[in-house]
Amino acid sequence: MNSYYRSILNDHIKKGLLDARNASKIEHPLLTGKLREIVLHELLKPMLNDRYSMGTGKVVDYEGVLSKEVDICVYSQNLHPAVFFSYDDKWYAR
Repeated sequence: MNSYYRSILNDHIKKGLLDARNASKIEHPLLTGKLREIVLHELLKPMLNDRYSMGTGKVVDYEGVLSKEVDICVYSQNLHPAVFFSYDDKWYAR
């Protein structure tokens, strides 16, 4: 990775860490957690190409076992369809 892109990535990471620390000041566990999810989403999204996407929710394995809540799930759109709750709390499928 050349120094220009490394510098940009480092700046994004520093901003993300600062935003995550500031989220702790809200003193509301649900809001703090949601803000940290948004920070992580904003950090990772620019690094994904158009074959990958992100969502949040629960994951079902091949045996039908449901996971606990997953804050950030990166998945390949080419391998299998995904259904997620959107940020505006409406169901949608991709």
